Amino acid sequence: MAQQAKGQGNVFRRGGIWHIRYWDGRTQLRESARTKDRKEALDLLQQKLALVSKNGVGAHQATINALLNLLIKDYREQDRASLQNVEQRVNKHVRPAFGKLQAKKLTTTHIREYKERRLASGAANATVNRELAWLRRAFNLGALEDPPLVTRVPRIVALKEDNAREGFLEEPKYRELLNALEDSVKPVFAMLYHLGMRTGELLKVKRDWVDLVEGVIYVNGRVTKNKKPKTLPIFGDMGSWLEIQLARCQALAPKAKELFVWEKVAMEISGHKTAAMLWRYNIVDTRDIVEAGRKTDRYLKNLRWVDEQLPKETKQ
Repeated sequence: MAQQAKGQGNVFRRGGIWHIRYWDGRTQLRESARTKDRKEALDLLQQKLALVSKNGVGAHQATINALLNLLIKDYREQDRASLQNVEQRVNKHVRPAFGKLQAKKLTTTHIREYKERRLASGAANATVNRELAWLRRAFNLGALEDPPLVTRVPRIVALKEDNAREGFLEEPKYRELLNALEDSVKPVFAMLYHLGMRTGELLKVKRDWVDLVEGVIYVNGRVTKNKKPKTLPIFGDMGSWLEIQLARCQALAPKAKELFVWEKVAMEISGHKTAAMLWRYNIVDTRDIVEAGRKTDRYLKNLRWVDEQLPKETKQ
């Protein structure tokens, strides 16, 4: 027998298990409360009715925009360094494509058409995969809400990414490429060559993380992929290029914090440790790091010496 509850819904028992039935204003919804306790079933019903009252629609009516809001909120609460980038790209590409669509109506056709449009616009496979990964994450967060905003998470097949790294950039080729670059880009290229850092990670390095006297760079864990701080040696061409870059920074944007700046600077005002704090909390043996840099420096100098001794016809 159905048991009435306050509001537009009721609970009823079937095979010893309580179920709930309620209206969202247009549709009657039924689901198992997964309990033999009537009070627990009534509590679940009240939660569902409260959600209907709050949103004006049932959970099954949630839009993808609402799920994407959960995604951005999660990035903000987790203090993710990539928050700004993710929010910009979601707002530019994902929301316009899916935002107004009800989450329950998302189909593989929508996903396929999105891939085709983005690829046709020149986006790389990896870029499209990241955007769709954010969409899938948004659905997962919606499913974890209490009560859930979605009842299923779409299956999204990733595009093939051909990002295997082959071979190494030898020192003579490095020199050739360095000389061909614009002056403003040379310090970045030199740092990437010597340290093998991710470009996004390098561009977030702050000026006060660079210690030319000790010959090291203290990298805050906030910008590293594994969220752990690290200390990097300064060797080879790095010292001279860092001096040039620091002077350029002072001339272009004396109040900015970033090591690499051009005419416009995206500033992150708070949340970063100073070099002194990194030194205090990231306990490492700097002597080992400096020595590793010296050894690599000697290796590069030896390569240049050998190259200079070879006859020109041999180099060709």
